[in-house]
Amino acid sequence: MGCSGSRRRDADDFVDVEETKVERIEQKRNTITRVNQYHIEKVLGKGAFGEVYSAIDHKSETVAIKLMDKGELRKKSRGIGKRPGAPQASGATLVSDSILREIATMKRVTHPNCVRLFEVIDDPIQDRIFLVMEYLNGGEVLSKHN
Repeated sequence: MGCSGSRRRDADDFVDVEETKVERIEQKRNTITRVNQYHIEKVLGKGAFGEVYSAIDHKSETVAIKLMDKGELRKKSRGIGKRPGAPQASGATLVSDSILREIATMKRVTHPNCVRLFEVIDDPIQDRIFLVMEYLNGGEVLSKHN
């Protein structure tokens, strides 16, 4: 989730996160160029469950948008519950619950050491979700600096 350090939470540490449905998606040659009011600039990275893009919002501020394909999440999670010693819940349920917990936590916390979540955009037609987050420039967290 992107948090480090700890301190007592105050009422100011909680923030309202807008939850919306996709209103507008633009694509060119299978590449997303716009999601609602966010203009996609480039792909920042790809992971097991989706991609992260940098985008410009309507205030000309840079944000990060994490796109997660819900179908891929279900497909890749089918084997999770089948490992020896793993809980007997279905893999899709485990992954879904994990992602929902992460989103719920991100929605509640505002802290200088945590990436802020600004908006959750659901795309039920394409079975995906977009997490609009604070953009942090400076490389990967786990990269080694010489």
